[in-house]
Amino acid sequence: MTETAKQEPLFSFNDPATYRKMAEPYPSMDEAQAAVEAFFNGVAELRKQHKITTMCMVIKGSALKQDGDGEAEFFLTCGLGNSLEFEGMLAYGLGREQSSRQQRIGSMLKGEGVLHHK
Repeated sequence: MTETAKQEPLFSFNDPATYRKMAEPYPSMDEAQAAVEAFFNGVAELRKQHKITTMCMVIKGSALKQDGDGEAEFFLTCGLGNSLEFEGMLAYGLGREQSSRQQRIGSMLKGEGVLHHK
């Protein structure tokens, strides 16, 4: 049996200015695909550099449609390491997010505002 480290609060960043910049769609789906591939390759190298055994992520982006009729959104997943652990890890992440959301709702109901719960 392995020992599990104490769970710390969610590690996340809330940076509205950066989010607005990142929300701009790619000019084309080809450019989006190239950027996503470069991102995943960069993450794979960082994983090795920092000795992260297994990791999963979900990303979202958008690109302008070729026909000029708006934009298309996409969601992609990437898992690196032991694929037998991916489902459990993603379920764990979902549970942590749901718990954090419930804490934020509780704070709002107490009149503490909508800022991130610490």
